[in-house]
Amino acid sequence: MKFISPRTHTIIGFIVGIALLLAPNIFGFSDVGGAAVAVPRIIGLIVVVSELTVRGSFSGMGVVPMRLHIMADVLMGAILALSPWLFSFSDEGTNAWLPHLIVGILMIGYALVTQTNTEAVPARTRTDS
Repeated sequence: MKFISPRTHTIIGFIVGIALLLAPNIFGFSDVGGAAVAVPRIIGLIVVVSELTVRGSFSGMGVVPMRLHIMADVLMGAILALSPWLFSFSDEGTNAWLPHLIVGILMIGYALVTQTNTEAVPARTRTDS
C-alpha cells in the first residue's frame, strides 16, 4: 500500500537529508572521523539534491522520474544501513553506527510506501451509445 504522496515524500526527504548532514554533530560521533562521518554527509547531500530534481513534487526542476528517484532512495538507504559493516566502523560506539542503520531502514521504508504515479490521470468520461 502506497500512501505517501510525492510532495510529502519530498518534505520527508529534505528533513532526512539535512538530518544526515548534521548527524555526526547531533549524535556526537564527529570525532570518530572517516566513513562514519563521511557516509551520512555524502548521502545527506545526495538526498537533498535528489529531492530538488525529482518530477512530481514542488521541489524544483522536475528532471528525474519518481520511480527512478524511489529506486535511488532505496539504494541509498541500503548503503546507509549497511555502511557500519561495509566501511568497518561497526566497532565504534553505538552512537556512531546505530543512526546509520535506523535512518537507512527508515529511508527504505518511506521510499517503498511513496506513490510513484506523478502524472495527473484525466477522469474518464462516460459515453452513451
